[in-house]
Amino acid sequence: MGELTRHLRRCDALGSLTVAQIDRLRENCRIRKYPRDASVYLPQDESRFVLLLVTGRAKLSHITVAGKHSILFFLQPGELFGEMAVCDSGERDEYCETISDSTIITIPSADLRQLMRENPDLSLEMTSLIGRRRRYVERRLKSVLFSTTRQKLSRILLDLASDYGEPAATNSDNGFTAAAIRLTVPLSHHELGNLIGATRETVTITLGRLRKEDLI
Repeated sequence: MGELTRHLRRCDALGSLTVAQIDRLRENCRIRKYPRDASVYLPQDESRFVLLLVTGRAKLSHITVAGKHSILFFLQPGELFGEMAVCDSGERDEYCETISDSTIITIPSADLRQLMRENPDLSLEMTSLIGRRRRYVERRLKSVLFSTTRQKLSRILLDLASDYGEPAATNSDNGFTAAAIRLTVPLSHHELGNLIGATRETVTITLGRLRKEDLI
């Protein structure tokens, strides 16, 4: 089994494809390695491919009219992204950047659309993926609009802990070891601000207050 075939079969979103369909899809796919902080695609790039993150980490972000960067969400290995290419071959709205050395497969959106016509389960899975991503962004937008900075930061830390946390242990002031969760995604205060629509300074102050209350 070739490397491309193996990675495509491991993708949950493509799990309904038959062996023959995977082999057909593989023919026009390409695999590429990216260093950390590399651009995978930019706004206004043509949407000709859906992409699969094989190894590493990446993030999808949006540039506002005012020129500010807003992180939409992070990607884990095995996830498809750029999925709107199956619906619209126009220009992309967001941009994708790696946050660690990464391996990514490009899948021609035209090939994926053809398989969606043949395979209703694949069509349903892609529709569900688009819906989940939209709901996540809508929830984030509501949080930014209607919550305090403390509430927004607390919520995004809980979301990150759920998606990217690993068990850890910390020593408390009284000498006892307490259970904790460590994020596997390295984030600066500036990047946390981009996630919740706040400045770096505000994030730093709010994190300091949460630490004083022994909440983080």
